[in-house]
Amino acid sequence: MAGLDLGWVWGAWDGAGRPGIVAQPPPGPGLGLRKSWRCQRTACPRIRRLADAPLPHPCVDPMAVLRFQGFDIDPVARVLRVGGYPVEIGSRAFDVLLALARQPEQVVSKRQILDSAWGALMVEENNISVQISTLRKLLGAQAIATVPAIGYRLSVPRRDDTPAAAPPAPPAPSSAALAPTAPQAPRLVGREADLTALTGWLAQSPLVSITGTGGVGKTALAQALVARRSATLAGDVCWLELDLLRNGDELVPRLAAALQIEILACADGREALLQALSQAQVLVVMDNCEHLSAAVAEIVSAALARAPGVRWLLTSRTPLHVAGERVYRLDPLATPGPGVSPDHVAEYPALQLLWQRTVEGDRRFLLDASNVKVAAELCQQLDGLPLAIEMAAARVASLGLVVVHAQLRQRRLLSRRQGPGAARHQSLRQTYDWSYELLTPTERLVFRRLQPFVGGFRVEVACQVVCLDAADATLGEWDLLDALGALVDKSLVHRHREQGDRFYLLESARDYAAELLERQGETAAIQRSHAQALARWFEDANEQLDHLADAPWMDRYATERANLRQALAWACEHGEPDTLAVLVAGLAQVDTLLQTAPEVLQTPVPMDRLALAGQRRRAWACLELGRAHHEDGRRQVGTELTRRALDDYRAAGDQAGEYRALAQLIRLCEAQPGRLGEALEAWARLRESESWELSARVRLWGEITSGLFYRSDRKAAQLQALQQRAADAGFAMLASTCRVRLSDRLLVEGQYEAVLEATDHDLESWDLGPRLRSLMLCNRALAGVRLGRLELARQAARAAVRASPGVAFLVLESMALAATREARWDDAALLAACAARLRHERALQPDPAEAALIEDVQAALVQQFDAGSLAELRRQGEALPLQAALARALSASPLGAGPTRAQPARAAAAAMPADPAS
Repeated sequence: MAGLDLGWVWGAWDGAGRPGIVAQPPPGPGLGLRKSWRCQRTACPRIRRLADAPLPHPCVDPMAVLRFQGFDIDPVARVLRVGGYPVEIGSRAFDVLLALARQPEQVVSKRQILDSAWGALMVEENNISVQISTLRKLLGAQAIATVPAIGYRLSVPRRDDTPAAAPPAPPAPSSAALAPTAPQAPRLVGREADLTALTGWLAQSPLVSITGTGGVGKTALAQALVARRSATLAGDVCWLELDLLRNGDELVPRLAAALQIEILACADGREALLQALSQAQVLVVMDNCEHLSAAVAEIVSAALARAPGVRWLLTSRTPLHVAGERVYRLDPLATPGPGVSPDHVAEYPALQLLWQRTVEGDRRFLLDASNVKVAAELCQQLDGLPLAIEMAAARVASLGLVVVHAQLRQRRLLSRRQGPGAARHQSLRQTYDWSYELLTPTERLVFRRLQPFVGGFRVEVACQVVCLDAADATLGEWDLLDALGALVDKSLVHRHREQGDRFYLLESARDYAAELLERQGETAAIQRSHAQALARWFEDANEQLDHLADAPWMDRYATERANLRQALAWACEHGEPDTLAVLVAGLAQVDTLLQTAPEVLQTPVPMDRLALAGQRRRAWACLELGRAHHEDGRRQVGTELTRRALDDYRAAGDQAGEYRALAQLIRLCEAQPGRLGEALEAWARLRESESWELSARVRLWGEITSGLFYRSDRKAAQLQALQQRAADAGFAMLASTCRVRLSDRLLVEGQYEAVLEATDHDLESWDLGPRLRSLMLCNRALAGVRLGRLELARQAARAAVRASPGVAFLVLESMALAATREARWDDAALLAACAARLRHERALQPDPAEAALIEDVQAALVQQFDAGSLAELRRQGEALPLQAALARALSASPLGAGPTRAQPARAAAAAMPADPAS
């Protein structure tokens, strides 16, 4: 066999263990020869050896007895002892168990199990489920967990005398996994020319739209394009999936959140977003725009005129029809004609895709002279649509090529008799109909009831939605897992590549499932079940937050953010008070940990229904909703909600809740003019809590967030110690908040060089949300002005406005002081008056450092102008539009800027480019 020519082999494996074409098949009758897989894999070292079993974990002795709670495994004697007594077990079942036991608490793929237990023998994957069923009868139904479409996991704990596998390194306390960047680039077939052309278009045009019919591969092409985009394009990438949005009103806040720009719900969000974008450099990718085309066209048109540094890449079934748009119409994959020769199969990407996806499900599948004509006809029937081909390939692996071809051909003929229509537009729908009809009744039920989930789902939550009523009592957990695995195998459900425990439906699949739900009369019931399941999942989120670090908490809860929004929108119209309260609190708490603008305010919460919720749930919802209103600038509303929460927590005897409410009340009252007395009263009550049993997070929250204005005893050293405690505990959000408080304190103490050093480090090293980043940049700008480093101050100010346009008044105050240093007296007066108006509108009390700044500017202006002239300038400044004021503030001095120091890399990347006037 060593000399066998493998030029004809289709069905080999590349070096990474993935199926791939070894070579283009040569002409001649040799294509009719079908070699065994064993010959293919042993004839060439480059082809994956299926007989190679996975090695045991490096920390587990392969010869040692493996001891678990309730049973032991002796690999040498090949004996399984349950309860200390040996039990009869087949050799295959023992090999399967041994493969799982050598990787305890880890998911073992089906391929690894096949290689371990069957070696070079060719068997179907359902042999694994037979052996797993045998093992569950011996060890218990819960001993082995099924991970749909992936494999199995031994979930029984080890006993202490078993050598333990080394634990994985804990994840860093960061929300980077949720960053708005493009998903991992998929494997594309036949799109190299499209990628090359689009790369050139994107380098030359500010707006490129990829259009085409559903299932043609627009999203996959955009993902690959972002991954390969030209290195000459500066700036970051922002990816926004519009299929998660219900209406056009949600576009601006969601786009701002994806861009890490904080805009206030109580302000003109569109204007604030454009103000921030006007100085940004970023590639914005918006996927699936067709249902929001009017809203997308409006914001993109405005941005093209005002934000020259922003490029737009859109995917949609139809163009936007706006000025400057270049439309790239994506065609289906090329399919061969009826007389295709096997010699030229590799020239047709539709056939290549069919072969590659089929091999993933059936490693023995070959394309040769005996079946290439049928495969070509199948691709033609599907009009070369990649999604339809992938769905068909999943069936070819189980039913065979001839059967799938015949069934789809029959469906196509029937649809033509029923009425005219473009075949290409019907192909995807026909493929869904055909694939759905081939499902078992359980698989059909599971598929359509997964429809409400947006942004993916966990199996645990999906179970509560799918098993909705008593009629489904026979549908057990294992039945659901098996059905989900089958749906993944058939390309109706997909597994997240980055988050292996989450699954999702494509947009077209969700649309199709929605029709099925409506047809079955289940829509209302499933939507209710979805909201209730999300509420149950978040029921203990607040308690878990007290005991978990940020990273594991966000992994459990923040990943459900899109589902939360969907469930809350339903609950605001139809939900029970308790369900509504938990969903409100959960979404607000997720946004707090993610350091983003509170999206809970985008949905009008019926407060009268919320008031009917149980006391503790109502208190939690009011507290989190109060914090959201505070962050959004509605401090009076936030204060009233916090007081309600405080009353409920006191009545319930919940000391942890009372402490959080008191700390929040202090934070709210001290920032509002005339309410310092209330803050001091709450502070006195908080000091009585020293004997309360509180978690570390709750105690740190109060110590870090309250008392900025009046606690002169809290020095920088104390804040550094608090920050270190928070960081050591994994409370990343609290540690970040403490870093901002530290720069506040350094400003109050007049340590301006220390402020620059601290912010230089923090902007580079810390994962800050837009609000905290903007506040830190404002402190940096003020310190720069105090030290006479005016260009550095302007750079920081530009970046602050981009991150959060709501801090514009703080920027104007610092730049007013800068104008006095440059003898631009008129500008100083105008900026100070405009800032005073904005601060008054937001009812914000200046902190000590801000108050000193305002006083210094006013003192300088009084010395420079007579009373009448100053009054007139103040009148003009109070009427000055914000955009005009920022243009004056962020322009460099005509007299020249003062000395600067090097800007940190992260701050430079976030900073706005200078205005043309500078």
